[in-house]
Amino acid sequence: MSAHYFLVAVIADKVVGFTSLRDDGYLDYMFTHHDHQGLGIATMLLLNLEARAREIQLKEIFVDVSITARPFFLHHGYTIRERNIKIIKDVSFENAVMQKALS
Repeated sequence: MSAHYFLVAVIADKVVGFTSLRDDGYLDYMFTHHDHQGLGIATMLLLNLEARAREIQLKEIFVDVSITARPFFLHHGYTIRERNIKIIKDVSFENAVMQKALS
């Protein structure tokens, strides 16, 4: 985790969200506490993370996205690079690798 660039959202001394970016452009964490979802926290974190990626001259950001997070990333200009099915204890989960080219 020390190789990640982290952003943390705090309200009234409480962590309500965080995200991280590796130097290769991989967005590894995106979390908003359930009591604070729908308030724009994830969008603010993502926009700031994308600004950082541009500062370090990354050409793209890519991320493994669950089916429930997919609409958020689509809304912010990410596209599906590949779809995957992961099987954990005989239960299959659909996810996708999404990407966004930076200008």
